[in-house]
Amino acid sequence: MPKLDQDSADDIENDHDHEKNSLSPSSAFALTETKQHSSTSPVPHPSTLTPPPPEPEEDHDKFITEIMSLLNQEKLEELKRAFEQNDDEGLELKEFIHVMANIMRMDENLYTQEQFAANLIEFFDQVDINGDGSMEWEEFTSFIVEMGMSSSDHNPDAIQKYCHSGEKETGNHNSYIHKIYYFPKIDTLAVIDCDSKFFSIYNSNMEHLTTIKVTGGEARSVAYIDEHNQYAVSSTDLSLSFYDAHNFTFVKQFRTPAQNTTCMCWIPSKKILVTGDTKGGVRAWDVVDMEEAFEFGFGTNHHYDPFSRSHKHRDIVLDVIELEGLDILASASIDRTIRLWDLTTGKHRRTLLGHAKGIRKLSYSSEYRFLISVGFDFDVFVWNPYVANLILRLHDHGCSLCGVEIIPHTPIMITADIEGSFKIWDIRNFSCVQTFRTEEKKVSSFCGFVAIHSNKRLVGVGRKLTFFDYEKIEQPKLTDEMPIVTALYNPTTFTFITVSNKFVKIWDAAKGEVSRVYRNLSDTDITAMCLDFRQRKFILGDHNGTLNCYDFLNGANMKDFAYESCDGKAHSTEISKLAYCDEHATVISVSWDLSICIHDESEAEEGILLRRITNSHRADITALAYSSELSLIATGSADNIIKVWDYEFVRLEASLYGHTAPITCIFFLQPFPAFLACDTSGSVYLWATRPSRQKNKILTRWKHRPSVKKGGGGAGGGGGGRGGGAAVTCMASQWKYAEKKVVSKEEILGRRGSFQVVKPYLDDEEAPRKNTPKIDRHRQERKDQDEEESEEEKKSFAETMLNTNESHNSDASRWMDRLKKLTKSRHKKLEKDDEKVVEEYTIYAGDERGNIVVWDILPILNNLQKQYGYEFSPMEHTVEVGNAKRFINVDAGSSNGNGGAKSGTTTTSTATTTTAPSGETKINAVVDQVAVTKTWKAHSDSINSLQIIEFPPSILSAGNDRMAKIWEMDGATKGILRQGGTANRVWNFDYDKKGTRDEKLRVGGEIMEEVLEMGKLVLESGSEEEEEEEEGGIMWGLREDEDEGEGGVEESKAVFRKTPKRVPVDARTVGRKMRRK
Repeated sequence: MPKLDQDSADDIENDHDHEKNSLSPSSAFALTETKQHSSTSPVPHPSTLTPPPPEPEEDHDKFITEIMSLLNQEKLEELKRAFEQNDDEGLELKEFIHVMANIMRMDENLYTQEQFAANLIEFFDQVDINGDGSMEWEEFTSFIVEMGMSSSDHNPDAIQKYCHSGEKETGNHNSYIHKIYYFPKIDTLAVIDCDSKFFSIYNSNMEHLTTIKVTGGEARSVAYIDEHNQYAVSSTDLSLSFYDAHNFTFVKQFRTPAQNTTCMCWIPSKKILVTGDTKGGVRAWDVVDMEEAFEFGFGTNHHYDPFSRSHKHRDIVLDVIELEGLDILASASIDRTIRLWDLTTGKHRRTLLGHAKGIRKLSYSSEYRFLISVGFDFDVFVWNPYVANLILRLHDHGCSLCGVEIIPHTPIMITADIEGSFKIWDIRNFSCVQTFRTEEKKVSSFCGFVAIHSNKRLVGVGRKLTFFDYEKIEQPKLTDEMPIVTALYNPTTFTFITVSNKFVKIWDAAKGEVSRVYRNLSDTDITAMCLDFRQRKFILGDHNGTLNCYDFLNGANMKDFAYESCDGKAHSTEISKLAYCDEHATVISVSWDLSICIHDESEAEEGILLRRITNSHRADITALAYSSELSLIATGSADNIIKVWDYEFVRLEASLYGHTAPITCIFFLQPFPAFLACDTSGSVYLWATRPSRQKNKILTRWKHRPSVKKGGGGAGGGGGGRGGGAAVTCMASQWKYAEKKVVSKEEILGRRGSFQVVKPYLDDEEAPRKNTPKIDRHRQERKDQDEEESEEEKKSFAETMLNTNESHNSDASRWMDRLKKLTKSRHKKLEKDDEKVVEEYTIYAGDERGNIVVWDILPILNNLQKQYGYEFSPMEHTVEVGNAKRFINVDAGSSNGNGGAKSGTTTTSTATTTTAPSGETKINAVVDQVAVTKTWKAHSDSINSLQIIEFPPSILSAGNDRMAKIWEMDGATKGILRQGGTANRVWNFDYDKKGTRDEKLRVGGEIMEEVLEMGKLVLESGSEEEEEEEEGGIMWGLREDEDEGEGGVEESKAVFRKTPKRVPVDARTVGRKMRRK
């Protein structure tokens, strides 16, 4: 890392105070200690200061920056003592807010109590990434470090890589190139060959425009005068020649005094042309009157200074530049000095000393106010124009430097040496982000470069021109440069996440613009992605079979799912699909290695393999679906077969035959015991599952034949069209229960199944009242028996077939208790409510042609309910999972089909009908027409991802056309995520920012009231002197009452909860938090 000079703050001008504020962008966010008000002015109470709260995201980002700016060593030590005071058990939310309010001591005028608490709640959720409800000291410090390291790396404007371009120049050169110039006002370049009377003009695409012969001697330097649209050229015959920049014709020429001009610079604000010469002179010229205006160091005619001759350079001047916004000219010379001149008076302002050898090039950043110089030294020198001493030296080059450029409005700084080695620097922290070389074979043949601002291209000069292109957005109207694998909306952070083969992009939902880009997360193509149950992490699977978990906020790698059985990976080949189980914090992955894995994601440090099914299919697994209500996993493959697996015991429930083409998509129809499956022929099958007696049978099917007309869709987009079928690639559903209503006696008597409002009675019981329907006792007993699975059979199976890790199961039990509080647990039986009737069920399907079709399948479901009654009705109870963290390895390719476990059933059915049990009617497996309410052309290629957003009601789709789009429920466009920005386009995604902000403030206010009652924080290891110093800085009156005396202190100490100590860490419990029983 570069080292700062300690005495760089000396010799500061009077206006340096203003400069200091502009030099540090982060200083604007720094919080000061509470201001001391004068005795004459009353101190305003924080409750009276109610400025309009800013946007939640912007406010929180600023809050985090302020927190980090206040974390000095003293406060970090206090925070550490506060964490350790709680027996290393971490802090819960209220305890954390209490600690931060006491220790950080922010200015009360900046945030109200509600805003302060709301921001700390969000901060707590971000730090407590594993969601266990407590924040440990390691989590807090890791978060701070990761935020600091990744704050600029994932910025969409982060510095990208330069790569060598295969493009060749169109001009010819008779000798080595001497100099090259770039003129951003007209976006052209000028190239001068060594010892040549010609100079060539190129456009920004490096297309040769013309070659101009200089009148007189050899060309030495070129400048562009925008006011007159002319090129000014100096030559060895001591003259300045001017050529029209439009038609390249000669305009005029005049002689200079007895010296050769080596460099030139046009100053638009002063309308003067500044030149440097071989005798150390720096002069200003009036190009209209063709005469010298004044010489720098001697002053103008009105400001003559006879004592300034000593400030003149003593050797050749090699470069002159204007320091924009400062009215200063900088000149560099072989005499090892940089001199700053007043552009108005011509007087000398300052001399910068530090180079041991001559200086070749200068560059200035008006945004960051840094002056950069390079020369025959091997180092890069960084200066502040207001400071005489050197600020920074960068030491990475190994020979003399020949060029430096700072691209305007970016943090990119480029340096190059005479051996053709380029280095790209981030001027925000002066770290080297890239090093590359030219193809020059001869040492010291490289003599300079320029950076074309319009496209950030680098053009190096030596024996020929060499081009380096910047990694840039080639298609600004697209969401990504690569096909999008998955796109999801995150309502927790109000962002979108899009994943392509190379990049993970986070989009601001309020603006539709990229806020962060995570690069190089995988060595190969990313193939699958899912979010965790708190939507604070995302899990990626790639082509090599690697599975990793990343922090949603900063892209930091949190854990790997790496196992020795797969050579340190999750799978041996590509991971094709991922699914996340919210209730148990597990990840389900399927791969082309024909395996299905269930991973425990709840551990903080590493992923744990819970269950694996090998040889699950005979061909690549192409589809995956998981149902938490049914506790089932359904997988489909290229062998046309669907297999249904029990989630807890990974038993094969059924192998489903009937499809005639590879499976493309599987989707469970919550809350019904059924799922839809699609194949490449366009067929859509509705399969029944447990606990229905029709399980593993085809209930119905139809053909997806999209028929999209311009301006909308119609019923022809369903199964009745005559066009060819299109494969459905993804599906999403929208359904709801009917509102409670009074049911008539006729409806009660005519209704079957679980939708009866009146509780039925058994056939051998006395009816409780008239017209109460009755059901068969035998059927009821059989139903109750099916619902009660033998626990002894479970234990026997686990003891014989499983290798259960006791310590992990104990930890898993504690984790499950936590998950039940955070999610809707399905381990409890749902309350029976016979009044729940599904009144709407819509399927949104995306196909391989880019169409989105909307199916109303409620009529089909209603017909099935009438036909099968309670055997096909919304689930009253969920299938319980006894131990979601059990360990099982199953080889599904063994002789019994389940690796020694209890065999599942295999059901074979034809493509049209399924044989039903004797005594019942046959299943109608073909539907001629499915109600299609809407069809529209959403993408120009296959749709890979489809999501229904609850609020605002909308649809998110993404596909191989590299686009992610948001739609109204009726197909109208709400917006498109474009990597080029939202300028001149419509973005209409309103997620109720005001309501969200108000809700956060309300919750923050409630918690803050409880925190204020907790009183002042007392640290056990704090000294009395420290307590006296802190007395005046506590926020919002968080101090102990004077009347409490010692009792108040004891009460304050009792704020922290008493928790048992942890057991010693051993090889099995490392990285896990275990409590003593």
